[in-house]
Amino acid sequence: MTLYIGVDIHARQQTVSYLDTSDGTTGVVALSHERDDIKAYYSQFEGEVIIGIEACGYTNWFEELIERLGHKLLVGDAAEIRRLARRWQKNDRRDANLILELLVHGEFPTLFRYSKESREVLRQLRYRHKLVKLRTMVVNSLHALAINAGLSLRAKLLTRDGRQQLRGLSLSAISQQQREELVSLADELTRRIGTVEQWLKVMTRSDEVKTELE
Repeated sequence: MTLYIGVDIHARQQTVSYLDTSDGTTGVVALSHERDDIKAYYSQFEGEVIIGIEACGYTNWFEELIERLGHKLLVGDAAEIRRLARRWQKNDRRDANLILELLVHGEFPTLFRYSKESREVLRQLRYRHKLVKLRTMVVNSLHALAINAGLSLRAKLLTRDGRQQLRGLSLSAISQQQREELVSLADELTRRIGTVEQWLKVMTRSDEVKTELE
């Protein structure tokens, strides 16, 4: 038999509506993410457990928890779930009940979800993008400092020649300090970007091996 659980989840709490098809037991539970042991609550369930939530931006931790526990998680299109509602009035209990009803009747508008490995790759790609943006900001600050000291904008400041030109600038004590700190920060960001890129290369090779084996 199957336990269906509809979850209306928010940043600090969630409302759970469930149906146990083995005996028809139903219920609604409100859980606080700060006060209640969410892992312990979902760990108590055995057998086939199907859990549905709406797609939103702060559920990664919950999705990964449910996957680790071995339960089946479905993430639904929020707009389509709302369209299927019989009532326009919204509250947490009604939303959880609606998700449960759609699960039980096979009408839950499930969205495609990437595998755990793919989600990790996407996180790393987004992280790399942020690091590159930070490094660009640092290099732009170095360019501004160099231009104010008379150096051409065309200079590639992080190359060997560019660093020599930077060191040869006539700067005030404060500008010298900023130059050294900006160069050091750019180098650290470059190192971190390299670490992420190396991880991505390893994952790429691993995927290639899996594809060949298949």
